[in-house]
Amino acid sequence: SVYRFLALIIVLYYHLVIIPTYSLEVVMVTNGTLSEPITPGNVLGLIGMYIYNTLHVDAGSLAVIMFFIASGYLASTMMDRYSRKEYLVNRVLSTFPTLWASIIIIAVTVFISQDIKFTLEDLLVSAFPIWPRNSGVFVSAVLWTLRIELKFYLLVAIFGKNRKNLIFYGYALILFLSIAFYEFQVPWLYAQMYDLQFMTFAFLGVIIECVQRENHPDGVKYVSLSVLFNILLFKISAWIFQDGASRMSYPNVATQVLPVVLFLLLMKVESRFPKLYQVLPKFVYSSGKLMLPLYLTHTACGISVMLQMSLRGSGPYLTLLCGVVASFIVAGAIYLLITKPSHIWMKKAIAAMRRSH
Repeated sequence: SVYRFLALIIVLYYHLVIIPTYSLEVVMVTNGTLSEPITPGNVLGLIGMYIYNTLHVDAGSLAVIMFFIASGYLASTMMDRYSRKEYLVNRVLSTFPTLWASIIIIAVTVFISQDIKFTLEDLLVSAFPIWPRNSGVFVSAVLWTLRIELKFYLLVAIFGKNRKNLIFYGYALILFLSIAFYEFQVPWLYAQMYDLQFMTFAFLGVIIECVQRENHPDGVKYVSLSVLFNILLFKISAWIFQDGASRMSYPNVATQVLPVVLFLLLMKVESRFPKLYQVLPKFVYSSGKLMLPLYLTHTACGISVMLQMSLRGSGPYLTLLCGVVASFIVAGAIYLLITKPSHIWMKKAIAAMRRSH
């Protein structure tokens, strides 16, 4: 929970601080190029740029990797509690109702704010973001990560508790698709290889959970080798396909090492000082309930509010505060009206499946 909370703070920082500080356009949120950034020159944005120039770590990339690692870790623990069918029911009801509600709210928000209109095809592609799209656009820029997570959920359901096969065949498939695309240059091969390569961060979460559960004496070595292998995959891919720029800082060493080190450090602290986590504020743990709706809607809703505040002459810090508050209000409403009832339905559905057996 603490790790996911930190990832949430970082992604909010990237989308609501870094982007409004330096960007003149936010795709699917601002209708064209702005005359100046929404919150130019604020100190918070300068801190992020200094860290990037020093460590070559992009906050957005860092948060995405952290979310993938956390998803892999949680998925590995869930397979001890659920059967394959139960796991799929859990993931479907935990994801899609919240996703669909978020899509509607995003579409309405950007239409009111900037008269941005989405087609029916755009909405359908966004509602089922499983296969890389050939047409249509995602209503939210973060949906590409959800597309990868959904594929990961399918792989977890296929392999079940056999986590070693999941890791082995997962990496083997990535290597095969990379080699196949290098030979044949078929676009759909590249699309699948691209998604699966990012899935390696979720594999890291599975590996960490396995070595922790088994208390493996060589666990750190396995995790370190996996991190090194992931870095090599991204470096080689960026070199072969000449797309390193489009992947931001994902191939960079610090970007991939820091999330793993932070995860292992938090695990160590929890094992050595368990009482420390008991005194953390409740909102650190309760924020997990808002994770998905907040992740999906914060860019569109938060920046839309910030844009309107900026146009009315508000200062950068008041503008940022309003964007953050608006993001949490929207996420809270989605949670209460959609996410929470969906979780209740999910639990009832799984209980019914178990009674039938």
